[in-house]
Amino acid sequence: MSRVKAFKEFSWWLQDNMCLINMLYNLPLFRVHFVDFVVALAMKQPAPFFVSYAHHDSSDAERFLTTLEPLLRTSSEFAFSRWMDHQLLPGDYYLAEINQAIEHSRFGLILVSPALLASGFILRNELPALLGKGMVVPVELQRIVFDGSMDLKGLESRQVFRDSRRRSFDACRTIPDRRAFALDLFSKIVALLRRNPC
Repeated sequence: MSRVKAFKEFSWWLQDNMCLINMLYNLPLFRVHFVDFVVALAMKQPAPFFVSYAHHDSSDAERFLTTLEPLLRTSSEFAFSRWMDHQLLPGDYYLAEINQAIEHSRFGLILVSPALLASGFILRNELPALLGKGMVVPVELQRIVFDGSMDLKGLESRQVFRDSRRRSFDACRTIPDRRAFALDLFSKIVALLRRNPC
């Protein structure tokens, strides 16, 4: 990755997380280590990712990301930053912003559910661009079937992540099961990024 591209990706991550950095900067201990934090973060490979999900599944998607993201922040190799459509502001050219976010992402995290597979907008605008990328991570957010009765819109040829007991995220009812689901996925994402360097 060129230095210019790495700097742009890092700048994008900083912009996405500026509120958190400002809040933490007010803590004395954080202020002392802020420079170390920025230097360490700059040494990690940027790993921006685009989250594709159906709005109907917003609560499940948030529950999933709340479980996964602390693990992503522990990565010693990658500086993960997510882009979701709730970052759009009034007046933004939403389709251009979505396309730019997909283009700048290292991978797409597709939260697969019946609602996602039925979303005309996702099927027309997000899924083709994401499937065209070198790396996508489809995750079974809600139960889907692979017996041919559901049109998986191009995902049938991709490995969809489920836990070791072949459950979707929403089928993991206990907090320890959800954490185990997220930890296993985190390991797989890191392995994919190592295998597919930018």
